[in-house]
Amino acid sequence: MESADDSRTVSPHLQSWLGVVGVVAAPLSAITALCYYFGRVSTNAKMTYLGVSTDVVGFTTNDYVAQSAGVLFVIALSAALVCASVLALCLAFRSLVRRGRHVVILRRTALLVMILGVAALMRAVRGVWSPGSYHDDQGWRTPAALALGAALLLVGEWMRRACDDPAQSVLPPTRVGQVLLAINAIVLILALFWVTNVFAEKAGKVEGTNAAAGLWSTNSTVILDTQDQLDLPPELIKVRTLPTRDAQQQPTYRYECFRAIAVRDDRWVLMPANWKPEFGFTVIVTADASHRIMLRNIKGNPREMGNGSNVRDYWPCPEFAKTVKGDAVVGQLLSLDDVKSLVHVPTLTVVKEYAQQPQRDSAPRSPSCAEALNPTAYEPGRDSGFVRRAGREMVDAASQTRIDESVIEFATPRQTAEFFEPIRSQWEGCKKSTVPIGSQRITVGDLTENDHIWTLMVKTSDEPGGQCARASAAISNVVFDVVACGPKASERAAAVAAAIRDRFPRE
Repeated sequence: MESADDSRTVSPHLQSWLGVVGVVAAPLSAITALCYYFGRVSTNAKMTYLGVSTDVVGFTTNDYVAQSAGVLFVIALSAALVCASVLALCLAFRSLVRRGRHVVILRRTALLVMILGVAALMRAVRGVWSPGSYHDDQGWRTPAALALGAALLLVGEWMRRACDDPAQSVLPPTRVGQVLLAINAIVLILALFWVTNVFAEKAGKVEGTNAAAGLWSTNSTVILDTQDQLDLPPELIKVRTLPTRDAQQQPTYRYECFRAIAVRDDRWVLMPANWKPEFGFTVIVTADASHRIMLRNIKGNPREMGNGSNVRDYWPCPEFAKTVKGDAVVGQLLSLDDVKSLVHVPTLTVVKEYAQQPQRDSAPRSPSCAEALNPTAYEPGRDSGFVRRAGREMVDAASQTRIDESVIEFATPRQTAEFFEPIRSQWEGCKKSTVPIGSQRITVGDLTENDHIWTLMVKTSDEPGGQCARASAAISNVVFDVVACGPKASERAAAVAAAIRDRFPRE
């Protein structure tokens, strides 16, 4: 008769399966823990850049594990390539040793590898104990030196023993050697963990930067309707009050230009499309009866609006940006009477009105200093989106005053920025220099920016009429360009440019 203890004995077959489960479960648990940790590090770096706490969002373990895939894939691929390269070199080294060729050189090579390993470890130790000793703004040099030093010592010791005994075993022959090998291996593993941690944090910050950069040009927008009156900056969020059926009813406010960064259950993390680190903010909303959230595709292609200052400085999001075409562009020019009143020269007269259309198919190279200084010398091609340029030149001989105002129309705001930014950059490079234009030598002065208007001082002669300034601004698909010569050239050019720009419809 079997005892009670024997009846409760687990069968050998079940024991073997439990052993297999234990062998598989333990590594999987360790891998999952690593994925969770590095995913959390990366996610935390991303959300910290965006100014949001991960605890507030409510990310789950699965979210962190999924986030780690990109980080660990790069690290695992890099480690596999390095290990394969080292293995190939070790096989070649052992082949040379077994052939008995260049033994002295091989021994010296092994010694050199070990010396380099010790030097790398010393650099790492000093970096740990005295972080300020080295310039390491990215934080990766110390852990990289630690990993490199440990790896070089392991490889160098193997090379030395291979030279002494080509038929060596895997482990060192002495207990002390085995302990040193284990210590080096532990240091290498810890250093790789440190490097991966730094990489995960850097990858998260880069992902946050990319997420912020993509807010403006995304294809969908989030609209929030709520009775809560939020104090949000008008340059970032479009706010309007919805009409109500009853005058006694509490008003409902509609907030537009939001983008969704994360959605967990009923919690929405919203950021403005024009978010920037220096003045950005985040709104966290729970979708319920008092908060109605709508998603809407943006009409047209937001990428055609571009990401330049010609739209981001004037509208909170691309779906509200305006463009003007045809005669409406020419209508932005100031009348003669308006210019007279603005520059306080009542005797100004119009001497020329001009129009310029694209004459070439392809856009030219980046403008030279001479082309950037001459408003009509740098002619865009048709493929640049250039439609036409219209202008008016006014002169008063008595006061040696000349005002040349012009508007340049492009097909899209993105193409406008692609035209205007190279010219502005060239102004920056040409300032405080002398540039030959035809038979003249133009002295370029300072470049200033005020209220998104760039003004460049230019001197063509020592006469009062030779003191000039060129002021330009870009808004949406139009560039405004003004050249003023004579007394108060800088003030007059900027004032006329601002007046033309302010005529552009914002709503």
